[in-house]
Amino acid sequence: MKTMIRLIALILLATSCSDELTENSPDKNSDKLILRDQSIYESTLLDLEQNKIDSDLFALHEVSVADKKLQIKVSYSGGCQTHKFQIIWPEVITMIYPPDFSVVLMHDNNGDMCEAYFTETIIFDLINDDINLSDDAINEMRITVINGSNPDEIVSNR
Repeated sequence: MKTMIRLIALILLATSCSDELTENSPDKNSDKLILRDQSIYESTLLDLEQNKIDSDLFALHEVSVADKKLQIKVSYSGGCQTHKFQIIWPEVITMIYPPDFSVVLMHDNNGDMCEAYFTETIIFDLINDDINLSDDAINEMRITVINGSNPDEIVSNR
């Protein structure tokens, strides 16, 4: 009887996620957004300092800047819903050279309870109206990404 229950549970688990979303592809698994707002940035940092976490769990592995794009490698569980990543960027830029930024990466799993585990590189375009950085600033910048679900996890490109 226990074997039958385990078999049924295994079948339900295996079929609960859509085959279409189980590929490890950023286009199918995640959506991304850049938010540049000083008050939201400061409020988010304060919330993280006070352990008020408003991000679903994910692991932050590495960050790099290449071809004027911010590339952040992350891992998370899911597979049944589209996951959204939002990077919260400060509006006020300290005028130092090379530019040094700290940003917060937030994750919304849309209530996805599936158990597939994805590792992907999320790419944010640094040449857009939201960020408005020069080519030289992008090439020389140091960027530190703070994990919005675990503020002790911080990764930098330099």
